[in-house]
Amino acid sequence: MIESLSKHFLRVKEKVWPLRPSNRISIRSGKDALRPATVVLIVNESMGVRGAQMLRHYKKSCPHCRGLYRISQHIKADPASYIIFENAFTSSLATQVSMPSIFSGVGPEESHRHLHKVPLLWDMAHAAGYTTGYFTSQRIRWASMNDFLLKQPLDTLVSREVTSFPIANDMGVDDFQILEIMKQWIKTHKNQPLFLLWNTNALHAPFQENSEYIDLSGVPGSRHDKALDLIDSVSSKFFEILKEEGRWNDALIISTGDHADDPEPSHPLARLNSNYDEFIRLPIWIKVPSTLQGSSFLSQMQRNREQPMSNADLAPTLAHLWDIQSNDSYQLTGSSLGRSLNKERVLAVLSTNDTRSWAGEGFGLIQGEWRLVLVPPATINLYHIPTDSLQKHNLYEQAPDSVLKIFENRIANNAWLKKIYAHYKNQKTPTLP
Repeated sequence: MIESLSKHFLRVKEKVWPLRPSNRISIRSGKDALRPATVVLIVNESMGVRGAQMLRHYKKSCPHCRGLYRISQHIKADPASYIIFENAFTSSLATQVSMPSIFSGVGPEESHRHLHKVPLLWDMAHAAGYTTGYFTSQRIRWASMNDFLLKQPLDTLVSREVTSFPIANDMGVDDFQILEIMKQWIKTHKNQPLFLLWNTNALHAPFQENSEYIDLSGVPGSRHDKALDLIDSVSSKFFEILKEEGRWNDALIISTGDHADDPEPSHPLARLNSNYDEFIRLPIWIKVPSTLQGSSFLSQMQRNREQPMSNADLAPTLAHLWDIQSNDSYQLTGSSLGRSLNKERVLAVLSTNDTRSWAGEGFGLIQGEWRLVLVPPATINLYHIPTDSLQKHNLYEQAPDSVLKIFENRIANNAWLKKIYAHYKNQKTPTLP
């Protein structure tokens, strides 16, 4: 079966330019910058809407599964201090592609030259006067990610490679162990403005089900549910650290996933070949700092909470917050959540691009209530989410021309999407053995 299917997988472009040290433009923070004392971006590996009970429409994996109940209780206790984005998506199903997009605000459909030109989150934070730290339980020596991260280094970078901790899940260490390092870092920089980027690992397949820091044996459900409980617990302990160190009130905390994962998907496709909502929808939420209370920036973010948005919007949001300026012109794919979002924009999800090749090429496009989903070997699908939330009824052949035109205009304006779409249009779906 796999061999037969592989003959029909698309390979639009063989040559790629791996992630590398960037030559990024110079920037500065302007007079209109808003500077919370602590800014935290949490990127949870493989966190989707399964168990994300802070969302109205989340997936519950079993009747007694707890999901992210601790984080949800934090939010319920002080709802005015949180913004939950109900229609949030990843820009890519591949970590190698999504992480650079989160760091930069450049969508995966853009060129590698564009990606290596724009400032990254820690460049912006440095310009705004922050001490920066990146803490991850994962390895960074894969897919040239270390080269990409270390060109203009952060003040502190802690990854699995620089610790002596044992492997806890896949190729990463226990998130609680990295939390202890973060705690000491926060204490050491007591009176400094901090930008902290935290990348967790427990939800990476095959999902962490044991920890010396928390008893997961009584957590109902699957390995995924146990890993989710670990993330829920370690996040709550992190919040307590911020409170103990006097940083909670003026902390801006942004939580996202790099992409989603679901051990029981509705569509029998591997994550990297699927562009359905079960793998691209994310729980993105923001804890609002005291600095932003009463601001127009906050008011606009609240107005955007129901609009489709992407984790590629997070870097532009911080660039707007810190009033990042440059003498060199550049453009980001993402949009600031502190400005009105264009209701007509079409978000792209793409896992192959200039920096990553993969046998099964496809993409997903998101516009309002509609999804255009291209999945290998050669299927073009169109879904109307309010009437087909599981994406089972393909409307591509009978879709209104007005809807198809919106998607086809987006495709026509991007060379990478255009090439993939042309292959799908000209390819006949093979008969499976």
